[in-house]
Amino acid sequence: MGRPRRLNNATAAASCLELRSLHGGPGSVNSAGASVAGSACSYPPDRDADDDDAVLDDFERRLDALFEKRGTTRERALEALAVMLRVDVRDADCQQHSETIISRCLMALKRGSAMESSLASQLLGLHVLTLGQPDDSLFESLRPELERTASGDPKARAAAVRGWSFLFTSLDSELCESEAAACLAALAGLLKERDMELRTAAGEAQHMDAPAGVEEHENAAANGKANGKVNGGGAKVGKKQPHTQHQHQHQQVEGLLGRMQELASNRGEKLRLSRRDRAAQRSTFRGLLASLSGGDTPSVRIKLQHGDCLELEGVAAVHRLAFLRRFLAGGFQAHLQHNALLHDVFGFQPRAERPDRLTALEKRLTRGSQSAGAKARSANRTWSRDAKASRMMMEAY
Repeated sequence: MGRPRRLNNATAAASCLELRSLHGGPGSVNSAGASVAGSACSYPPDRDADDDDAVLDDFERRLDALFEKRGTTRERALEALAVMLRVDVRDADCQQHSETIISRCLMALKRGSAMESSLASQLLGLHVLTLGQPDDSLFESLRPELERTASGDPKARAAAVRGWSFLFTSLDSELCESEAAACLAALAGLLKERDMELRTAAGEAQHMDAPAGVEEHENAAANGKANGKVNGGGAKVGKKQPHTQHQHQHQQVEGLLGRMQELASNRGEKLRLSRRDRAAQRSTFRGLLASLSGGDTPSVRIKLQHGDCLELEGVAAVHRLAFLRRFLAGGFQAHLQHNALLHDVFGFQPRAERPDRLTALEKRLTRGSQSAGAKARSANRTWSRDAKASRMMMEAY
């Protein structure tokens, strides 16, 4: 099995980031993101230094509320802490209160209500994402409860699939034949599930693994050979396979693509879905199939707070970005600017502050119509026009 480049906290973060969608429908992520974005106004990331003590007291006051007996009080405290960690990178607070946050979140996962468990999983994901330092013991302490939570509810299973696909993009060595076959078989089963969000998550995961499988499928049709292909920074499938093993994997890829085509057109769909759900399903799987069949490499360009631009190319990099943006919602820009773990994930380092801006007088002297530069450009254009006119006159004679 390929080893992730960033195990430890990145692994733990991927395990619990998406669990916030436990108790929502297909549109739960957007509604949660809107709620977070609306609540973020209470905790602006660019706060004044004079407000640090007040904000710190509020953070500790929310932590104290996690020990209250009333469930609704704990839920409000979990939600407020999640907002504070989402809209600002509070690494010092997370390090100082790490044991308290982890212990109370684990207690909520074990004994809390469904809502409290969902909010605790959000806070755990944000806490681990903010820490950004390797800690195997932390992941091992979180793993049993996260696996138990993600074993039953379809929304939790969808979250687990998205977390797995996020980790899949960080593999730097090839999958063995049995692992590749097991992944394809598992995804094929998930595409037949009743829950639409779970099927969508499986389709997105297949989109991560499909470029290698589709490439082998096309090569096999052309010359009967199976060549491993690196998936845009992700894992790659083994280069040499026995004929029977390759034939079985070839059939698996065909079955997956066929099922995705059915979902893209709602053919063979026996479940009763609303018109809105059917439209969303068609749109999602048509987009995935178009990306698989097209030769264009997906790319994205994001402008950061201080004028930097982050440019990403490849299926794996774009998938990582979409995964983190979906979870962080309104706080994505703040974490992209200040979170060291995201800098490591995307391999970039933004500027710490915005470049100095020119004053009005400096702009007038350097960019105005009467500036030296503008006069030089005007003289150059005049000389070019005169030279061109002279050549035309000479050619005429």
